[in-house]
Amino acid sequence: MPRDLKEGVALLEGSIGDDAERLKLVLRAIDEGLKNVLGDSGARAICYYFERFTGLKMEEVLERPEAFAAFLKGVFGAGFRIVEASILEVLFRKFGLRAFDVEEALKSLRDHTLLTSPTKDLTS
Repeated sequence: MPRDLKEGVALLEGSIGDDAERLKLVLRAIDEGLKNVLGDSGARAICYYFERFTGLKMEEVLERPEAFAAFLKGVFGAGFRIVEASILEVLFRKFGLRAFDVEEALKSLRDHTLLTSPTKDLTS
């Protein structure tokens, strides 16, 4: 199992770290997913406009996953699925988390639950 997946699973299961560490790892995963599609400046812009237009901080995405998903859908329209797939891929790689959409994934992370158990197959 890759190191970042081990750390992500341990944080998610609560065996190491605290909520602040867990949130930091989730925010890094979201940022990486956004950067994979939009680049550095695009990812920063999305975070900036999310905070500006929703009145929420990025640190609140676990508390309000529906707001984050709705914001992304509003910005990207049909292209939302591409951005969502990138974020979900990073969440899977870091947490072993499988979800059908970003909102479901963030709710699962908020509630400290895995939707699927990581296996050795994830390393290949």
